[in-house]
Amino acid sequence: MLAMLILMLLPLWASAQQYWESGTTKTNSFTSEKQEVWYDINAESDGRMEFGSTPLNDAVVTGITLYAVDGDEIIWVAGGSQALIVEDVAAGLYRVKINGRPINNKWTGNFLVSYVLIPADYVNDPEPNDTWERAYQIESGNPQHGHLGYKRGNYRDTEDWFKIVLPDEGTVTLTTTTSTKLKLGWVGMYTVNEEGTGVNFRNDKWMSGEGKDTTVVYEVPDVSIGTYYVRVRRDGGYGGYTLTCYFTSHAAEADPEPNNVWNDPEVTLLKSGPAVTGQLGYVYNGDTDGEDWYKIEVPKEGSVVLSTKTETTLSLGWVGMYTLNAEGTGMVYRNDKWMSGEGKDTTIVYTVPDCAPGTYY
Repeated sequence: MLAMLILMLLPLWASAQQYWESGTTKTNSFTSEKQEVWYDINAESDGRMEFGSTPLNDAVVTGITLYAVDGDEIIWVAGGSQALIVEDVAAGLYRVKINGRPINNKWTGNFLVSYVLIPADYVNDPEPNDTWERAYQIESGNPQHGHLGYKRGNYRDTEDWFKIVLPDEGTVTLTTTTSTKLKLGWVGMYTVNEEGTGVNFRNDKWMSGEGKDTTVVYEVPDVSIGTYYVRVRRDGGYGGYTLTCYFTSHAAEADPEPNNVWNDPEVTLLKSGPAVTGQLGYVYNGDTDGEDWYKIEVPKEGSVVLSTKTETTLSLGWVGMYTLNAEGTGMVYRNDKWMSGEGKDTTIVYTVPDCAPGTYY
């Protein structure tokens, strides 16, 4: 029988297995042969790590080095001598190496080291959410807290994504407040492309509070029904922030969509007398609702009177009447009028006195 003995030499960090809780101290020893000790740390939140050391007798700490654990790899984070402070540590697994040696011509000596994690001021956002596919849905009026700028190994958290679902046309107002050490950059809105494989940029605003604990407001007044993604980006520093989304539905009830061409399925039949409400100018996925179509039935010869009244944020253009061509494939222009209220809440009247019986658009 052939016996084989295989010796595997692992680095000391690979089998540290000495867990270190925040707010506790560790007592250990150095010898002339053993001049480093490793500890495992599970940082449960982003924040600031502080390490210190105290000689007990006949030993001195000469180095404290922090590493981030990434699978089977450890990545250098920071190092110091008898003390170490790391300001922008992200939650996760770490290992710390304590180097030292006996002194006073001793073969062995003891030392004491301390560790504390001071959590970041703001509650963190659900991670990971650094792509639109991982966006966390937020509701109107409910503040959402988050962190940016914290680092673990080679990865730094530089952006967060959130999702909002709008039930109606209206105005979206985004507000941000940051801690003094975090500087935000662009906060933007996006919609999913037609293939569902990515997002299309819609609009954004530079939201930096210049390192001050101030609220910055971003108002988007022409938002249509649908799902939007909000991207919050870091410009510099690290810290917490609060994002709040407010949605205000606009007063006018929307017209049935689609009704953007004469033969769309939702073209509404107008009856003489009752008013209908509609909306124009709202944008979704790059498309602006620029026109609406309606149908009217004239039972006998007479006059058609059209009147419009708009909100002050909307300026109408031409309102025209059309009839179906002989082939039934398109429209024949009849007449129109420029109906702009020039941004005023006024009623514009358009009278067409010579209408024969029939269907008009």
